[in-house]
Amino acid sequence: MLAINVVGLIQALRGTIPRNSIVGFRTRATQRSDASWAAGQRVGWSVRALLIPVYAIGLGLTISMSVIGGIWSALVPIVASCAVLDILDSAVAIVLANRAAMR
Repeated sequence: MLAINVVGLIQALRGTIPRNSIVGFRTRATQRSDASWAAGQRVGWSVRALLIPVYAIGLGLTISMSVIGGIWSALVPIVASCAVLDILDSAVAIVLANRAAMR
């Protein structure tokens, strides 16, 4: 997820995510026009970028805790926490991307 968020943010800020039905924040508002698509992607991926430090910390904690207590003692709680944060962050990003596209 760390790599996906970094690549998505870079492409969104550059404006290189083409309007499509597979990748990006796809709502009726963002798919209305190229300008709406670009605005929605910029905002949506910027919100997603807020989780980049969380994923990096989670990766570091997983590695360090697996050395101390074994991989499963670290992996399950950290992955579960990151998954919950990812779902919440995605929901916020979609709402904000949609609002940016409607302006």
